[in-house]
Amino acid sequence: MKQLIFLTTTTVTALVSLSFLPNPSLAAQLLTDHHKNQTSVLISDAPQETVTEQKVVTRAELAKILVDQMQLEQRPNAAKPDVSVPDVPQSHPAYQAIQVAIKTGVMNSYRDGMFFPDQTINRAEGFAIFAQADGLFPLYFPFTAEGILARYPDALEIPNWARKGVARALRNGFVNVDPLTNQIYPLNPMTQADIDYALRQYRVLRRRS
Repeated sequence: MKQLIFLTTTTVTALVSLSFLPNPSLAAQLLTDHHKNQTSVLISDAPQETVTEQKVVTRAELAKILVDQMQLEQRPNAAKPDVSVPDVPQSHPAYQAIQVAIKTGVMNSYRDGMFFPDQTINRAEGFAIFAQADGLFPLYFPFTAEGILARYPDALEIPNWARKGVARALRNGFVNVDPLTNQIYPLNPMTQADIDYALRQYRVLRRRS
C-alpha cells in the first residue's frame, strides 16, 4: 500500500509538470517512461527475501552445514569408526557429514538407529543442535536456562529436551528473535535464513574469543 501511495503521488506530480508540454503525445510518452522508472526504482530498492533463504532445512542438510562451517570433522570423536545408520547408506550424499555429526554428539539418531535425513526440523530443534555444535560458549552462573527462557513469551512451546540448548543459543545471540514481539517461534520450520543468521553470530563470537 505504501508503494501504491508513493507511485500515485509521484504520478500526479508528473502529470502536473508534463501538462505544460505543447505536444500531448510527447507528454503521454514521457509520463509512461517516468512511471516505469519509478516502479523499477521501487522494486530494486525494496528488501526481498529469496527462495533460498526461506527454504526449510532437513536434518541431513543441517548436519552438512554444521560439519562444513564448524569444522566438526576436526574434533577427536570424529575419527571414531562409523556407526550403523540404517536409513543413511554410504551412497547417501550427506553420509560423511551425518556420521561426523553423530560421532561428535552434535546430532543423535532416533529409534532403531534411524536418522531420518529428509525430515525437516523446527527452530527449537535446530537451535538446540546449533548450540550443541558450537561447543565453546556454555551457560555460566548466574545464567540459567529457565531464567533466560522466561524473557520470551512463547518459550513454553520449547520441548523439555531442547530448552537448555535453545537457552544457550539465545544467550549467545544465535537466534533471530522477532524484534517486535520478542518471540522465538520455536515450532516454526527452520529455514536457511535462520541458519545463516546463527552462523554469522557464531563467527562474530569466534573472532572475539
